[in-house]
Amino acid sequence: MQSEISGFIERIEKRDTGDLHGVISDIEIKILKICEDGTMTLRQSQHTREMDQFLALQDSFAYNLTGRLALQLDWAVCSVDHTDETAVAVAVAMLRLIQGLCLIHRPSRLAFNNDDLMGKLIACIKHASPQIQTASINALVGIMVRQVENIRRFEALRGLKAVCDTFKHRHTTKEVKLSILEFLFFYLIPETHIVDKDRTIPRKTTAEKQLMLGKYLSNVDGLVRELETSKPFGSLDLEW
Repeated sequence: MQSEISGFIERIEKRDTGDLHGVISDIEIKILKICEDGTMTLRQSQHTREMDQFLALQDSFAYNLTGRLALQLDWAVCSVDHTDETAVAVAVAMLRLIQGLCLIHRPSRLAFNNDDLMGKLIACIKHASPQIQTASINALVGIMVRQVENIRRFEALRGLKAVCDTFKHRHTTKEVKLSILEFLFFYLIPETHIVDKDRTIPRKTTAEKQLMLGKYLSNVDGLVRELETSKPFGSLDLEW
């Protein structure tokens, strides 16, 4: 598997637009195979030998696929012409793969714990392509879930403002707005119920996030009520 992952990375780093979609597809196929073609749950498949090998390689900087893909955001996603359907499809596939890798390998989320890469992903929210906008928002969820460092960096880089500005823009499609609403419900999930400013990386309650979000968006109270009533992500008794 080590040589196979090395081959994927070499192809990614060639920055060959024509081959990028191919290597993304090959990586997706590899992951699906590792997960028993979807016949096992992720929890079960994590204990297979192949999955253990794959995750161990992802722990290494030299073989981490998320980090290599993230370094291609600028040319493969951010600067893509929204009228080029092929390029948009590749960009969406890349963002979807980043999201998936971050969900199955939590340490990979830390690739975005820096201003440059998180900033590029935030910039993609404002892309002219609705498909790229949606894929970027979905990728953010995979990168930020239970990763408080990334949430704080997203906030520091004014990611909330970018999301809310996009939501309020008159040309933003209904599909993108729906994705943003789902993202905002996710963002408002409490990371803790204990306000402790002495932590190295402070966790925030829903009330604290509500105040931040209220700077850019009206009717945040309604979002919070809906979150607490419907609990779309399950229990809100969390400690991240």
